[in-house]
Amino acid sequence: MVRSMIQTCKRHSTVGCNTSRKPIRDVDPLAKDAPRIQLNLPNVYWTLVTPFATIVGVYTNVPEGGSIDSTQQQWVTNEFATAPTYRALILALHHPIYSFDVFHSRSSKMADVLENAIRDTGRVPNLVLSGHVHDYQLIEQAIAPGGPTPFIVTGNGGYHNLHAAHSTPGDKAPDTGAVLKYAAAKSWGLYDVHDRQH
Repeated sequence: MVRSMIQTCKRHSTVGCNTSRKPIRDVDPLAKDAPRIQLNLPNVYWTLVTPFATIVGVYTNVPEGGSIDSTQQQWVTNEFATAPTYRALILALHHPIYSFDVFHSRSSKMADVLENAIRDTGRVPNLVLSGHVHDYQLIEQAIAPGGPTPFIVTGNGGYHNLHAAHSTPGDKAPDTGAVLKYAAAKSWGLYDVHDRQH
């Protein structure tokens, strides 16, 4: 299987690039300082199943705080309900549920999405990933018995205007009780999901 995938990738690995300058037309005003033509793919959602984790991903659209429709909410809830319990469950969103950044705050709308899915299924994700904020934060919040759930905000890849962290590890959000464990403008992580028995 892996050998077949590598051969397929080799067949499609040639990329052409026209380097001549062309005027950019039809730039969406929402692109702001990234003068590019926007891809119009609203309400994208997907599930990636790996041997040890089920990753449920939802692009939460452009408005500050995010926006999802009822179809997406029903889908997220269904994915939580049907994900095998012997695999880790990871939720990936664009907008963060918790954030200690002063430029992009937490999204109460995304918190509602997670709360609805947990309430309707009884399934709590093992990890919540998000971006949007232009720094790196590791946040923990106790949303179920058994210990805190890690929330990782990592929106610092590929953007030049990174934000300095404005909170100190150990700080607690007064409105949610979430605790900042680590923060940096330039940082990233490698996540290892494995079988606990080995």
